Amino acid sequence: MNGSASSKTVASLSHYFLSRRKRLKRLKEFYGVSADSSDEAAYREVQRRIRDRYVNRIYQTIIEQHAGRLVYLVHGFNDTMAEQEYVQLRDTIRNKHYPSDSKPVYVDIHWDGLNAHTFDGLPVAKVWGAAMLNSRFVSISLRNLMTAEEQKTKIRTIIITHSLGGGVALGAVFNTVYKWDLLNLITPEADKKRLQSMILTPTPAAPLRIGVIAPAIPGESTFIDFNRRGPVIIDPAQNNIGRVVIGYNYKDYAVSKQLMDVNLSVIYGSTSLGCNLTVAGRSAIDNVMDDMDKSGYGKNTGIIVPLKFQTPLRINPPLLEKGTHEHAFCYYIANPVMDNLLDELFKE
Repeated sequence: MNGSASSKTVASLSHYFLSRRKRLKRLKEFYGVSADSSDEAAYREVQRRIRDRYVNRIYQTIIEQHAGRLVYLVHGFNDTMAEQEYVQLRDTIRNKHYPSDSKPVYVDIHWDGLNAHTFDGLPVAKVWGAAMLNSRFVSISLRNLMTAEEQKTKIRTIIITHSLGGGVALGAVFNTVYKWDLLNLITPEADKKRLQSMILTPTPAAPLRIGVIAPAIPGESTFIDFNRRGPVIIDPAQNNIGRVVIGYNYKDYAVSKQLMDVNLSVIYGSTSLGCNLTVAGRSAIDNVMDDMDKSGYGKNTGIIVPLKFQTPLRINPPLLEKGTHEHAFCYYIANPVMDNLLDELFKE
């Protein structure tokens, strides 16, 4: 991925390889890229070859299994070991016994959402900003993978995400430039230029549904860009995103940033959509509906489907024993409301 930890300390793969010629030379040799290629061109060619290998594997699996769905799973912030949650989610979907023609092929996305190695507030806060920066570049990388896969087969596609993974997924399928621009104060200039170039990547065109569970993102500043698709702005008749299911939870301490009776989800990288924060009588989802109306879809469009999750209110979670942090992906997968979310994504 191509994120940056801060304006002073760059922590991206591109910087790692492009800042040291010996590293880049070894990379070229390993992937058989011409030694005469320019540094930037060689790095892009390596990325393309890696992507194409995955695309070919996905395509072959779809053909071999006669699959009717392609399902991308995207974990969230502070969760770099999501294998168990992905297995849990696949088992949950399998137990739903959807029609055989919807048999899915899964693509597990593991991205640099960073890890505080704890749920305590201060360590989590220290890596949150870098994770937000990373998520933008991961979005475009996921878009690149999805668009390349579509050149093989335009299979119906579902993305299921958790927490900041919602920002990754939505940024992959439309340009969430307004939300990304809010991070410009902590974005290095080189990354701003790289992002401006990358967002011209065409977005997926296959029929698509998305489930965002406790999304650690804002609502209004995300969906205001719903029609911005890669290098173009579409009209509603061209829209391929059939449904966005928003699983919100007002009592989720991580997205509400609940401090006693005060909800702080609008500060420093707003996470207001995940808790459907209400301000002056307007909820985050109300604002999303307004954005969709302005974009030409009407206020009562079936594209946005809100679902309310409910968990016990926790006060000052860092003082609790480990295992009681209901923001974790595994808790949402086990929640009864998850059945409704999956039905919205898989049923016609």
